[in-house]
Amino acid sequence: MELRADLLVKLSAEVGESPYWDSHSGCLWWVDLLKGELHKADMTGKDVCVGIAPGSLGFVVPRVKGQFVAGVNSNVGTLNVNDNGVEFTPMIEAEPYRPGYRINDGKADSRGRVWFGTMCDDTHKDGKWFCIDEEWNVRPLPQAAQVPNGLGWTADGRIMYQADSGTRTVSIWEYSDAKGIPTGLKRLVILPEEYGAPDGLTIDQEGYAWVACWGGWCVLRISQEGDICGRIHVPAKLVASCTFGGTGLDLLLITTATYKLPEKELVEQPLAGSIFVCDPGTAGLEADRSLL
Repeated sequence: MELRADLLVKLSAEVGESPYWDSHSGCLWWVDLLKGELHKADMTGKDVCVGIAPGSLGFVVPRVKGQFVAGVNSNVGTLNVNDNGVEFTPMIEAEPYRPGYRINDGKADSRGRVWFGTMCDDTHKDGKWFCIDEEWNVRPLPQAAQVPNGLGWTADGRIMYQADSGTRTVSIWEYSDAKGIPTGLKRLVILPEEYGAPDGLTIDQEGYAWVACWGGWCVLRISQEGDICGRIHVPAKLVASCTFGGTGLDLLLITTATYKLPEKELVEQPLAGSIFVCDPGTAGLEADRSLL
């Protein structure tokens, strides 16, 4: 299956990440990570920066209580939108013993836990996975990683996907939803170099992962058996993340980046950093909300 993505919002985001579709308002929330910007876009192509966090904004996750849980620099806390922009209240520091490390991508599972990864900002190595329960207890996960990135779970909570950009791998785990831990590695997919590195990802109703390929000009569809069974071409080299949106959650919304692209490549990629949309022929799942 070979598809092409169309332009939805013309932008030049440095690193467009953590897209979340709000079905209630019919809007896409996303972050420009290193700038700390929280954005809100709609399906007409209008985009607004609603506020700037006090540091890099690795992820936003919707809360059951309203507003967001967010990762800012090395802290996880609550992020509230108000008339003055955004207000971040830090609750925990992920790695106080490792200066120079920041939070990268994150997402909630069906039980409301928040999962996220950390990485060394200088070397882009030595990352770790963490999980926070509803009481703000944080625990590290034993899975090794260089650059922890996209996360996702199937609708039945039995399969978990993890992307590690540093090793170009997508891990497919058996998952214990009750315990909140991956219980056994099913498949380890190493992306061919032509597809770059796996970045953000999302899961469709059939249990397949749609994986954004940083440096690969595409989003790939990967099965639980580790097969690449679909591809969406994106007219931007640095494809950062994706999520399902639209009225029926049947459109794939794709964020991209301009991060460190040479001037020549920026000229050749006038849509780099924009948001794209594609009808992939399947639908996704509602975003899980955090109980924090």
